Amino acid sequence: MVLREFTVSNEHDIRSSVKISDFVNVQHQWDIGKLTNTLAKPAVDKILSFAPLDSSAGPDVPLWNHGEDSEFTTRSAYLCIRNLEANNSPSVWNSIWKGKIQYKHKLLMWRICHNSLPTRSKTASWSDSSAICPRCQASWESNLHVFRDCPSATRIWNSFINSKDRHIFYILPLEEWIHWNTQRKSVFSNIPWKSLFAIICSFLWDWRNRVVNEPEFVYPVEAHKVILNSAKKQMEAWNVGVIPTQIRRSIVIIPWEKPEDGWIKVNTDGSVAVNCFTNGPRVDKVCHPAVKRVWDLLSKDWVVKIKHIPRTSNTCADILAKRSLVNSSRIVILYCMPDFVKDAVLKDALSDVSLRDPGG
Repeated sequence: MVLREFTVSNEHDIRSSVKISDFVNVQHQWDIGKLTNTLAKPAVDKILSFAPLDSSAGPDVPLWNHGEDSEFTTRSAYLCIRNLEANNSPSVWNSIWKGKIQYKHKLLMWRICHNSLPTRSKTASWSDSSAICPRCQASWESNLHVFRDCPSATRIWNSFINSKDRHIFYILPLEEWIHWNTQRKSVFSNIPWKSLFAIICSFLWDWRNRVVNEPEFVYPVEAHKVILNSAKKQMEAWNVGVIPTQIRRSIVIIPWEKPEDGWIKVNTDGSVAVNCFTNGPRVDKVCHPAVKRVWDLLSKDWVVKIKHIPRTSNTCADILAKRSLVNSSRIVILYCMPDFVKDAVLKDALSDVSLRDPGG
């Protein structure tokens, strides 16, 4: 909490021995009377927007603001020192190893990205051999040239790539090119593109090696048809024994339920809080003081049920939670029903609910 913009006038008598805990009452809430008698209203409003300190929460604990869950790790320290941000976006390596393609194709993709294939430009870097492509005899044989930019490869790709996608297909750098193709959700002739892409690359590398090692080898006249026929056979073999099933989707309508006699129903916004208290306390995690207070209440001698309820089954609580976002006060007590929830309360009481919201 920062109160630099607030100054205390001479009319307020604040002794140097006064502590913040002196302004907290026995209910562990701010003593608004003491605050009002001591500080100006703007300062009091600022203080009331924060929860007071609670001695039962234990001593202060150092936290690391740059790590997940405020925990210090070597990785987070390295990123902090280098002024880098953690990149949690899907990487080319995930798209390769987690993709549903044959393992030999995964290995080929991995070697392409690591530039570990014995292309002419690679072997020329440690020998006196030529770096010129053995197929077109016009350019250095790099990874991208073998699998995309050589005219013999381009003719094949143009048989599979839609004309509207060619501008990006032929301009991406190597890793981005692999990533873009292994992440695509499209299909070609009922074959997932990521699988067909890997099969095409496998054929291109095999035919390149045959050009180098078999002088009598000649490219197929309709290479794209050879690849497509082989891809269809591979996909048929891949799906042997798999019985396609039709996914049936049922509509679930869950109405609001009135608590049983003698029970008190408390709603909180967000399933994160529900997960926090249903999974049990984590002794290895630093918890917010409010979490510890809730655990203290749950440990008392009473019966407690914690469960997640979709927002469509609790419309009133959902509306109240959303309205609270525009309120600057830390706590608001409603002594009567607000007009903006009357319709929602009536619908909940009549079990009049809409279809379940997937996000609720």
